[in-house]
Amino acid sequence: MNTIKLVVRVSGDPTALVAGVRESIWAIDKDQPIGDIKTMNQVIEAKAAGDRFLGWMLAGFASTGLGLATIGIFGVVAYTVAQRTHEIGVRMAFGAQKGNIFRLIVGRGNTSCYNRNGSGIDRCSFRRSNSCQSRLLRFMV
Repeated sequence: MNTIKLVVRVSGDPTALVAGVRESIWAIDKDQPIGDIKTMNQVIEAKAAGDRFLGWMLAGFASTGLGLATIGIFGVVAYTVAQRTHEIGVRMAFGAQKGNIFRLIVGRGNTSCYNRNGSGIDRCSFRRSNSCQSRLLRFMV
């Protein structure tokens, strides 16, 4: 079945001319069926609805991932601090400032994180596995 789409440029309210366009088409061919009449804004909104939905889904999953990562980092730091409570107390007794203790905990956490990420890159390089390297590089970029 052949369909024809007609686009009419209007200055003003496009819905006011629907009856006039319909009458003009029927003046040419009375048996011509006229189907779905939409404004250009409605067409654009319908086309963008899928992208908008995917954007909201991406934002939701990204927020969930960020929340889970935050909870995980908090748990690791809390565990590290609990394991080193005695050492922190001794350092504070000898005059260490809160900022120094904070840098100690965060610095060792960052070093551990960097070492683990670096060892993963080294393993991929050591195996000389192109698939592993490409997957890792795609993930990092």
